Amino acid sequence: MRPEPVIAVEPRDAPAATIEMIPCGYVRTSTGAQMSLDESGKQYLVDFRINGDSYTPTFYHISSNCICRFYSGDGGRSGPGMIVEAHGPAEDNFGEKKAVQYKCWIRT
Repeated sequence: MRPEPVIAVEPRDAPAATIEMIPCGYVRTSTGAQMSLDESGKQYLVDFRINGDSYTPTFYHISSNCICRFYSGDGGRSGPGMIVEAHGPAEDNFGEKKAVQYKCWIRT
């Protein structure tokens, strides 16, 4: 029997939208913890949170089948500002940039 996919729903999108989570890579926190970057689709921004607490990633690794965009929280009235678009395979440090949200999708 095939296992059911993991479905995540952002509270602001429930119950209208569900997102099937597929790994697109990972980020590392300042403490060295490695957190999965799940496929969200082009239209959904995902906050960097663990159990409701936000964290700031310092490094990213993107799988070869994905594209990810990372956003800062200081985009002003126009919304979050994009700081990096990475086409996998890719990895780098965020440096001085502070990513607070991301979106990743499967390359077509």
